Amino acid sequence: MAGTEGGGERRDTVRHDVMVTDDALQEQLAAYAHAAWSEWMMYLFRVSEQRPDGTVTIPGWLVQRWTRQMTTPYADLPPEEQASDRKEAVRIVQILYGGAGDHG
Repeated sequence: MAGTEGGGERRDTVRHDVMVTDDALQEQLAAYAHAAWSEWMMYLFRVSEQRPDGTVTIPGWLVQRWTRQMTTPYADLPPEEQASDRKEAVRIVQILYGGAGDHG
């Protein structure tokens, strides 16, 4: 288990020995990763306080919620949070099996 900045523990689920040899698939997955990150950042900025100096302050209740979520194994998340993760998994499966659509 690798430590997180917040002091919690999480499982390292990233495999570094996997090679993607399909360039088109890699580009589709990269476009998905960027779109997912962009959506997350737009949400983060929307729910946070934009300060005059350009910094952003995340509300304490969200820090508490996200700290709990990031240190909780998927199997132990409440059903509604598992459902959210499953939606993201479906987007990835659609890319892998050809029903990708536009992700960028």
